[in-house]
Amino acid sequence: MTEARLDRRAAVAALLEGRSDDLLVVSGLGSPSYDVHAAGDHAANFYLWGAMGSAALVGLGIAQARPDR
Repeated sequence: MTEARLDRRAAVAALLEGRSDDLLVVSGLGSPSYDVHAAGDHAANFYLWGAMGSAALVGLGIAQARPDR
């Protein structure tokens, strides 16, 4: 039997394909940050290196500071 597998990096690339300039992306610790960067670096990407569990808090802080975004 063959096992179905999800290519995480391809999935992230598909999600970010054709992104608008107003889309902010906060990536979590480790592999998600690498996957977002591999999909294409962007000024509105916030990579969290060594900040385990902080993506939700950073996202909330950005939303509160810039509700227009």
